[in-house]
Amino acid sequence: MDPPVPLGGVNVRSPAALLLTGAEQRRLMGRQSVLRVVATHADHPKASMLASLSLQLVEQWWVREVRPAADAAAPGRVSGPGFSGLLVPAPPVYDPGGLVLMAERVDDDADISAVGDHAAALGAVLAIVPAAPGTIRARELQRLGWTVAPDWYLGSPVLP
Repeated sequence: MDPPVPLGGVNVRSPAALLLTGAEQRRLMGRQSVLRVVATHADHPKASMLASLSLQLVEQWWVREVRPAADAAAPGRVSGPGFSGLLVPAPPVYDPGGLVLMAERVDDDADISAVGDHAAALGAVLAIVPAAPGTIRARELQRLGWTVAPDWYLGSPVLP
């Protein structure tokens, strides 16, 4: 067994224990114990652990690299045909950097290709569209060649 890791006076022996402790601490403070946890899509051990704690996969961020068609626009709120979102600097882990268009709202009848095209027109290097797993939107993104980067889990962790 891994040695305990001190965390705010609590010895945590595993990531599952950390989540359970965090949820319990929130309950003790009178806060909601629902946690939102991110995992890379390929991290199957983490996904299994989250599922074993009764967290549900609720959202996936589908990504597509785009070739900037213009100089980078100023970061901020953006909108296009049937969608709106944020144009932000790429996180430090993303190489080669640049801007990312994160679509926050995408209408059911929006043309997903337009999101990537709009991202390129703003000088972005990556477009992101969230979708619930197994939905029509997720199947459309997959058909168009987008890939899942992170998975988002939600729930109040409980021991199996």
